[in-house]
Amino acid sequence: MLHCQVLEVYGRLADNPCSRSRNACNPAYIKVKKKGDMVMESGLELLSKYQQMYGKRGSESYGKWITKKRTVNTACYIIDMLPGIDFTEFEFALYFRCDDSRMGYFVKMYGNQLEEAALDPGSFVKGLDRFLLDTCVYIEKNNFYRNYFDFFMLLEKQFIINNCGLKSQVFSTYISLLMQQTSYFCRDRTDEQVTSVGSGGSLTFGKQVFPYSDAAAYELEKKLKPGKRTAALSNEDIREAYRMYGYNINSLRQAVFFENIVRLHENNVYFMAPFISNRTSSLILEEALGGNILSCPRQWKKTEVYRERLLNRNYMLPRSGVTGIYKNAGSIRKIIFFETVRFNKVVLLFKVITDWGGECSGFYWTKSQVFFAGCDCAGEKDRGNPLENFILENYMVLTCDYEIDRKRNFALKQTDMDKFEKEFYYPGQPLVCYTYKKAGSGKAGSRDYRYVKEEYKEELRSRSGYIRRLPEGQHASVEAVQTARGLGLDLPEGKTFVRSHDYHVYVKAVKKGDTIMKERIQERLENEFNVYKEQVLALDKQEIFDKAYETAIKQEIALFFAECTEDDKILEFLDKFPKAEVLLDYLYGLWMDADSGIDGAIFETLEVELQLKTGTGIGMIF
Repeated sequence: MLHCQVLEVYGRLADNPCSRSRNACNPAYIKVKKKGDMVMESGLELLSKYQQMYGKRGSESYGKWITKKRTVNTACYIIDMLPGIDFTEFEFALYFRCDDSRMGYFVKMYGNQLEEAALDPGSFVKGLDRFLLDTCVYIEKNNFYRNYFDFFMLLEKQFIINNCGLKSQVFSTYISLLMQQTSYFCRDRTDEQVTSVGSGGSLTFGKQVFPYSDAAAYELEKKLKPGKRTAALSNEDIREAYRMYGYNINSLRQAVFFENIVRLHENNVYFMAPFISNRTSSLILEEALGGNILSCPRQWKKTEVYRERLLNRNYMLPRSGVTGIYKNAGSIRKIIFFETVRFNKVVLLFKVITDWGGECSGFYWTKSQVFFAGCDCAGEKDRGNPLENFILENYMVLTCDYEIDRKRNFALKQTDMDKFEKEFYYPGQPLVCYTYKKAGSGKAGSRDYRYVKEEYKEELRSRSGYIRRLPEGQHASVEAVQTARGLGLDLPEGKTFVRSHDYHVYVKAVKKGDTIMKERIQERLENEFNVYKEQVLALDKQEIFDKAYETAIKQEIALFFAECTEDDKILEFLDKFPKAEVLLDYLYGLWMDADSGIDGAIFETLEVELQLKTGTGIGMIF
């Protein structure tokens, strides 16, 4: 969402290079001479001109109207970023190299819009709303959400890397355009925003923490006459405008402070949405960081040390993620860590929860060492970003073999949850208890266990190509249809084809005794399934068809259940299950009675397959 001109008159600062979700034009346009007495310069006049031309409300709904006004603000911000640049250099930066063919379409499409903004600003502003709506429909119709958000992710990375000069301007305009594009997926639900990309590429929406925070400014906008000295906006004007939308804002200073909080929070949500999926949904921000400054603990080693060590990690985090609970870590109370794979690269995702309940999140590309956090942090600025330092220190502790070779009384100290409250620690030493949830369903799966990194190992698995059902209303990609036809398959409506591929998974290592039990259980389930299969094949066609669902589930159980079970007690129970009974029937009965999966670990690779449309470097999924 985009702020209107009045909030720019308030003097909002745009010093955070990642804060673009509600920017309109550069607030340097507006200078406050003295209390209540404002001079409006050319930039605000430009914005006012286009708002008068294209921002007035007609017969459309309130949601469409406010989206349109925000789009005009986006257009004016982009126009402001482009004057005075060499067009040849601009065009070279605009159409940047991208090795992923899926991204070429988006580079060209959005690049053309930015080129028009530089050459014909009036036409750009006039047509931007229609362009964003048509593009939204195109992405929805072709189920290109994952492709779109991969492009968004690529731009974020480039934006962070190219943080100065012409490329910074170009990627800033790209990001602004895509943030407004993303808001169109919500249609008239302007109090919602995209929070994640779910299974199959479908979007997940969540309520905004600060809905309609900019709408108050549109009310105040009516009191201003662009281009002329105006009467001061009184505190009562401000109070009344914000009160209409449920906000207790009583002065100019409070409005400036509040809008910066809103901007930081919503930009954080936008930047994280391309990374978050069903599996990592606990990273979705439920609260804003608020007006407090996040404080970080001491720095044990330089950030560069952690970066280099993390290039060669020894372990992966469990699929369910790791949660760190902290003491003596500044204002940090909890951090949730996940790993995901994007463009065949491992990315660390994290969410920080403070001792006052505020939240912010971010990511770290392990190979390119690109770090983003949706908040600033108080600390030793001369030593770099204190939050990055602490996040990478934790990530190193969780995934690397390392020695405490210096400042032992400052090194991160680990403990168990039952000892956490009474554990001794030195004044400069953070205390942490790392926990994770074992894969599974029901009460057993909800328990927190202390995380020990040595328990996890990497495995290479294979999966044959198969036809998969798509969510309602979605269609197979052209590539999927062509691949299926090449194999002699004519995809039914609502189905897509997934190529055969190899993939890496990270599973909990088991003791030798557990391995033997698993093999016994696996053999028993496979034998029972073969007996069941012979019984089904003896039936007539209709009876076989009626048992199709039962057959598919029992085959899944026979192939994967024992292998994916991690709980020692469950393994012992299954190993001792009465021989006179059919274990496969028992587990199938549990599945039919359950509200969720038999065991989340059975489907531990599903999300990887759905997310990695460019493959894991070995195969590919559409």
